[in-house]
Amino acid sequence: MIVDFERKHIEKCADIFFDIYKNEPFNYSWVKKDSVLNYFTDIFKTPKFRGFVLYTENGAEGICVGVISDYFKVKKYRVSEIFVGRRFQKRGVGSKFLTEIQKILYKDGIDIIEITTDKNTPAFNFYLKNNYSILKNNINMIKITGDF
Repeated sequence: MIVDFERKHIEKCADIFFDIYKNEPFNYSWVKKDSVLNYFTDIFKTPKFRGFVLYTENGAEGICVGVISDYFKVKKYRVSEIFVGRRFQKRGVGSKFLTEIQKILYKDGIDIIEITTDKNTPAFNFYLKNNYSILKNNINMIKITGDF
């Protein structure tokens, strides 16, 4: 079952995210629980926030959060984060979750779903498998302005 993401889901969302990133293939020892909670709280507070929670018999097991924007002639949903718990990965659960989200967004008049991912993670192939395309003329760029 998929429900709309509400403030009450932030804690569970952070728990699942934290569990994913502190383990293989990431092993991010620098990820701190408080920072993850702040991150998802900030996303939740963003104007035009839209999120989804995948529930199984064990409770919340998958999360998708992002923001809707009017992009000239189209409505776009920009995914900030999407994931399922580690025990559900590589079992088709993420693909089913993504497919259901796409159906909901289509019914809501969303024309484009945009996702950024790292080419060197399993997520890259996951999105390709689910018929997402690499934009040939676009690239993500950053400027580091501080120490971290």
